[in-house]
Amino acid sequence: MTRRKLAAIPGFLLMPLLLAAQPNWFGYYESNLDGFGVTDRSFVSGYHKLRLNVEASPSDNVTVGANINAQQYFGTTTYNLAEFVPAAVFTNSIGSVFDFPLALSDTVMLDNMYARITIRSLDLTLGKQQLSFGPGYVWNPTDIFNFKQLLDPTYEQTGVSAIRLAWQAKNWLRIDAITQPVDTWLNSTKYLQLKTNVPFGDITLNAGQYLWSQTEIRPIQTLPVMPGTPPFIIFQNTHRRVMLGGSFNGEIAGVGLWIEGAHNQFK
Repeated sequence: MTRRKLAAIPGFLLMPLLLAAQPNWFGYYESNLDGFGVTDRSFVSGYHKLRLNVEASPSDNVTVGANINAQQYFGTTTYNLAEFVPAAVFTNSIGSVFDFPLALSDTVMLDNMYARITIRSLDLTLGKQQLSFGPGYVWNPTDIFNFKQLLDPTYEQTGVSAIRLAWQAKNWLRIDAITQPVDTWLNSTKYLQLKTNVPFGDITLNAGQYLWSQTEIRPIQTLPVMPGTPPFIIFQNTHRRVMLGGSFNGEIAGVGLWIEGAHNQFK
């Protein structure tokens, strides 16, 4: 009960600040329509989306903001995932017997809600906020918070509930420390980035620790399958993952370079 009360306090504090500080309202509307076919079936689906952003500065060193997304689907809104799984896992006859429905539901979501406090060279951001790391276009191995859409890698990312402390230590050095709290400190996500400027670009060193969950579907190949039983096993593994990486973004001899890499170790 105590945790719920403490978590609700920032929300009640942010709304009066937004309304009292002459907030700036902006946003956009978009509509999307897709059509595709699988074997002898065709699908048409799409959505309407409205995003409303509000941001205000009650004082010179405090900024508060929030984003609300409303999304409504139309056309085909329920799919049978068995129709999209490779034949190595499902045969046509099995796929017609075992259904794995995926329903697309209309949503109204609070995407971001944060407060940023600036004290000299320190920025402290609390709440659900945008976190993005790495110069890569399609894939960012140093970013442990987001997954990009391959069809539109530049599409906006969902906010992350985190605590972020950014320190401009020198003109050439910026330090970002982030934690995403969960039930215990050991399981909480921890992230650190050191960013420096050189004459020909920016260099970062990145490190992070987080929990990685992976769902696997494996066919049963050695055991006999009982009638009416799916010939596969679904299970989930959770590992503690440590990431060490870095990136370069700049220009050498008139050629733009974007380099990013990371090494991940499971514990």
